[in-house]
Amino acid sequence: MLDWSRAKNLVFDLDNTLYDASTLLFNKIEVRMNQFIRRLLNIDEIQAHKVQKDYYRDYGTTLKGLVKCNGINPDDFLEYVHDIDASELQQCRRLATQLQKLPHQKYVYTNGSVAHAKNILTAMGAWTLFSGIFDIKQANFQAKPYTLSYQLFCQQFDLKPEHCIFIEDMSENLLPASDLGMQTVLIRTPSTRSMQYADDLRVHLHVDSVHEFLMQAELMLSI
Repeated sequence: MLDWSRAKNLVFDLDNTLYDASTLLFNKIEVRMNQFIRRLLNIDEIQAHKVQKDYYRDYGTTLKGLVKCNGINPDDFLEYVHDIDASELQQCRRLATQLQKLPHQKYVYTNGSVAHAKNILTAMGAWTLFSGIFDIKQANFQAKPYTLSYQLFCQQFDLKPEHCIFIEDMSENLLPASDLGMQTVLIRTPSTRSMQYADDLRVHLHVDSVHEFLMQAELMLSI
């Protein structure tokens, strides 16, 4: 359970959190990651997939691996992989309606880019409802779940962790947030990797969608 009496800020991950993983929108990003690596290294799709997964495992993000091992410009990668059509999310305007009902300050904390967040949130009609967006560049490319990234997020917006509820689909990303004092909410997905730490006590609430969380929030605040 969450202690709503101390919650002032709602901090949302972006991909597969503010929109449902069932949309498969993130698959478009993964396809473009693969294309970027194929063109960069002149390799085939299978080899590029292996490079992507190896970099993700060894460096925390594909981007960090490409920077360290191949010397790419991070902006080139971010611009390319996030150049996707998000118009299908226009049917997800329910999110904006729900967010407007809650008095808390709302933030997006993403391992992607601000431009990507704007593309997604604009399609969903929710761009103007957020007080701030924190992306991988503002984190000095220290992606979640590195503790420094969370500290930089709080410093950027002058937030106290104990006043934040962090909502995320990757269970491992919730653990450092909890260690800093945030309350945590896990969006359940079919991904085994995402649910790896779902049973950890530092995950305080499990829900099936962001909509379920927001409905619970509205209910608790009305009591």
